[in-house]
Amino acid sequence: MMESRGSSILIKDINAKVFEIVLHYMYNDRLPESMDEATEETTNMVQHLLVAADRYAMERLKLICEMRLSKALDINTVGFTLDLAEQYHCQQLKGCCLRYMTRNGKRLQEIINTEGFAELKRNQPQVAFDILGQVIALLAT
Repeated sequence: MMESRGSSILIKDINAKVFEIVLHYMYNDRLPESMDEATEETTNMVQHLLVAADRYAMERLKLICEMRLSKALDINTVGFTLDLAEQYHCQQLKGCCLRYMTRNGKRLQEIINTEGFAELKRNQPQVAFDILGQVIALLAT
């Protein structure tokens, strides 16, 4: 093969570390143990893995990423995560985000003031509008 001649292959639009984790997953059918820690860095890496899994049609890896991201939701990340879920058609993750956001009104007020929600409004204005509509309906009951 051409690759065996010592030349390198350039894969655009993917970070080398993310691709390394994708390869680890492909060969081991699991993520590296270093990904088990619940840190901001691993959450960020899982977000990038979700994009790669979608790009390469790796549905099981995509579901693993959705599950991990749903467990890492907090006030500051839920807007970014919902934006990601909407972009990459992650219905389970989207549902988790919406439940987290609408669980109580005080939490939603805090979320609305985050940069993540501002980005969600810019990228997915209809989703942001729908969330606010759901909250208004909940408050009316």
